[in-house]
Amino acid sequence: MATKSKYKKCFHTRDLIKEIPHYGGKSIVAHDGELDADCSLGYHCISKPMSFDHVHSHDFPEMLCFIGPNPLDITDLGAEIEFTIGGE
Repeated sequence: MATKSKYKKCFHTRDLIKEIPHYGGKSIVAHDGELDADCSLGYHCISKPMSFDHVHSHDFPEMLCFIGPNPLDITDLGAEIEFTIGGE
């Protein structure tokens, strides 16, 4: 891609892949303006049971997506998810 392309702003080549030990796999993370947009991105591969035992919140909406590991059937999560929102 030419460096003077009008589409250059559509592509981000910064390293967004991180190793975050408690997830047990690679993550894609952009929470600090790396995307030059009014959004945040977090994708984490979870390979073992885990629990977040501390309460936390965000000043922005958060969307959680749970995707199974089989690309032919991403609805087959192979796990159970349990979480609490607002104390419920």
